[in-house]
Amino acid sequence: MNSALRVGLPFLVAMALWPTCTLSEAGAADEEDAFAFERSDVGKFEVLLDGKPLELQPGPLYTYDEVIAKWHNGTSWVWGAKGRPPVFLNTMLLGSTRYYEFISLSKKGPAVDTPYGVQWRPADGWDPKVIEGAPPTAPNRRARLVQMRNLARRFTIEQTQSSVQRLRLLPQPIYRYASESDESLDGAIFAYLREGDLETILVVDAAKSAPTDSNDGAKWVFDCMPVSIDYQVARIDDEVVWEREKVSYAAAAESDATYFLTTRPGTPEELGETPDE
Repeated sequence: MNSALRVGLPFLVAMALWPTCTLSEAGAADEEDAFAFERSDVGKFEVLLDGKPLELQPGPLYTYDEVIAKWHNGTSWVWGAKGRPPVFLNTMLLGSTRYYEFISLSKKGPAVDTPYGVQWRPADGWDPKVIEGAPPTAPNRRARLVQMRNLARRFTIEQTQSSVQRLRLLPQPIYRYASESDESLDGAIFAYLREGDLETILVVDAAKSAPTDSNDGAKWVFDCMPVSIDYQVARIDDEVVWEREKVSYAAAAESDATYFLTTRPGTPEELGETPDE
């Protein structure tokens, strides 16, 4: 999320643990209550791929909260089943406004309709690149998780707002593919943060047919997706491997944008207001 929309420092930053992150020190029961509205809200979205509904996966995957900025209940979600999830969503309250940041992780454009009259029809959002120097994919999931974490640590991602800032990688992926698919043997989504704010996701994928290879086995590939309008650049071992120019809010609000930002007024329920207020 763009820093121009926030004030203050993070109050609570959730640490991501595979397959989802631990959301509060009070435990999972408190988490269920804390994010019941968000879970219900995003569960009402109609998300399709090739005309077939996609399933909202258990979550939230990552959460954050900034009391000073009145920025509350930030959560991240994905829709899909096997393999790489086609749709990623980051949502939060800033003051009395609810923000939604949609990202396409699919070669085919998904279709999203919300109860608030918003439609999203993105273009191709998945542009994988081979990770040069990556080891052969390991034979089991546990070993591949170690490989993916090691590969993610090779990346450095910077974001430019008023100054250049290096984003912080969470050590564990916030999402691990539930199972393999026709395209992917395995994969995971890693989060890069500015303070506690999710700014970029890195997808590390064991592709069964890598972009520059014949189909001779799975190869490690990656793609980066901005969760921000700001300029971002990714490097592996100091070599630029991905770059995204800053986009305007108007461009991010276009219904075919692969990074799509939309807002709505907060409801009394999510703002914690009573009828008398």
